[in-house]
Amino acid sequence: MATVDASKAFDRVSHKVLFQKLVNRGAPRSFVGVLRSWYGKLVSSVRWNGVFSADFCVNCGVRQGGILSPLVFNVYVGELIDSLSDSGFGCYIGSPFFGCIMYADDLIMLSPSLKGLQSMFNLCDAYAKRHFLIFNAKNIPYVSR
Repeated sequence: MATVDASKAFDRVSHKVLFQKLVNRGAPRSFVGVLRSWYGKLVSSVRWNGVFSADFCVNCGVRQGGILSPLVFNVYVGELIDSLSDSGFGCYIGSPFFGCIMYADDLIMLSPSLKGLQSMFNLCDAYAKRHFLIFNAKNIPYVSR
């Protein structure tokens, strides 16, 4: 068993990737359009010593504590769970996959072997690179090949 968390995961969600994932999952286009409009109008500024910077567009991130945020984050990482399940690594009870448990940005991976666990980490690493996520690297085992 190993646990990892995705560092600043809610802040790293790419809006463009998220909208495409929603479309791919069959979300109503009107719903995706509302989210595009909503997220497309996000701006921010930085305050430093009482002085505000110019506004800039925010192209990634979902609000922590927002009602939709956990749901859209689940869509964002759903393919990771699918790839772990389809990999053949991890734990199974009969045919159902019990090799990972994810809650928000925390992931528990279960495997009967260290090699299987390393393979699951490798899948997470590849997914993270494609989706702008960073999984913590503490206590990640390494299996020599």
